[in-house]
Amino acid sequence: MAKLEVIWSNHAANQLDIIFQYLVIESSRKVANSYVLDLLKTTQNLSEFPNSGKLEPQLLDESKKYKYIINKHIKIIYYINNQTNEIRIVDLFDTRQNPEKITRAIKE
Repeated sequence: MAKLEVIWSNHAANQLDIIFQYLVIESSRKVANSYVLDLLKTTQNLSEFPNSGKLEPQLLDESKKYKYIINKHIKIIYYINNQTNEIRIVDLFDTRQNPEKITRAIKE
């Protein structure tokens, strides 16, 4: 299987920025940079291993097959578009939140 291109939704990109800003305030810029780079590396690994994630139980009723992988306590929610050879990152979700909030990911 060829590598797929990883595309971020606006919502997911905003969540990444929120995580970064939070960590800058609560820890340091160095910690925030390291954390975000690790998340980005994880999402890029999906381009080679798109089926490594599990189906997202909160989104099983949706038309797309949303999957997730976890990095630290962040659930990276995505789906694969085989027609365009893309992986669409739709949300970065802190697993310490109410899982019912996950449906926000598909609003975009």
